[in-house]
Amino acid sequence: MGIENKSTVWLLGAGFSRALGGPLLDDLFRARLWGDDDLVFPPKEYPFLGWDLCLSRLFCEVGKEEGRWQNAEDFLSFVDAAHRNADGPGKGILRLIGDHTHGKTPLANVMQEYPPFDQARERFLSGPTPLRRALAAECSAFLMDLDGKEEIWHPYRTWAQSLEPNWDTVISFNYDLVLEKLEAESGSKLKIMMPSECPQDASDKAQMPREKVPVLKLHGSVDWKKNDAKEIVRDGPHKILANENVAPFIAAPGRSKQDAVKELKPLWEAARRALR
Repeated sequence: MGIENKSTVWLLGAGFSRALGGPLLDDLFRARLWGDDDLVFPPKEYPFLGWDLCLSRLFCEVGKEEGRWQNAEDFLSFVDAAHRNADGPGKGILRLIGDHTHGKTPLANVMQEYPPFDQARERFLSGPTPLRRALAAECSAFLMDLDGKEEIWHPYRTWAQSLEPNWDTVISFNYDLVLEKLEAESGSKLKIMMPSECPQDASDKAQMPREKVPVLKLHGSVDWKKNDAKEIVRDGPHKILANENVAPFIAAPGRSKQDAVKELKPLWEAARRALR
């Protein structure tokens, strides 16, 4: 669909997935009925994920009430900074907020196999993985049981099929898997590019393969992770979220985002070349 047969770059943000139920920034970490997450992420298949979501929402809510942050982006940045500087005041503030979550905990219907709340709270305070898992889950839930045959997908398919490999490039800042769903369909023109599949240096003149329309996810994806060799690879989102010790590779708000973007540099360089 290159406009007038000229190179066209499509920039996709959170609004792209909104019609399918994808969350916007203000939708993240809103209060839910206890047990709501279990319907999407059964505890036996996704250990601790229900608690990671619960604690993330509780900390976000209490911090807002106390004026620590105003929105989910501020919350994510604060927690990231606190974990990066264990000796700074942020970690202590997080622990104080944790103390204030008592009385706000919906424990009445907690299932027997769940760990105690205090254990889950200590897990949340111990490192960034619980919040990162919760963020990935919030960005994944709307697609977990969405039938690909629903009429709501029609405009997305029409757009994807209108693209032309020789002219179009897609740049996405979304963590979710809407584009992956379109890529997996028969006859798809899309190709999700991994950092290892792009030219590795800014001066590298090599061109990306043009049999498909390249999709550059500049903030990572809920189905990306680091393997044992510290390489960024794709894996099933169910498998990643089911591992309580693995955080999906996503560039979330905070100082750690800068580190993640450095590892995604080949994608960013490819995006710059496309925009030029």
